[in-house]
Amino acid sequence: MPFEFLEDIAIADIAFRAWGKDLEETFVS
Repeated sequence: MPFEFLEDIAIADIAFRAWGKDLEETFVS
């Protein structure tokens, strides 16, 4: 498995978590 592939997954996971947090804050407020 190429390192670049793993790096892309890590970046996507971080971006998804950040988006999910923003979405949750949108519903809460």
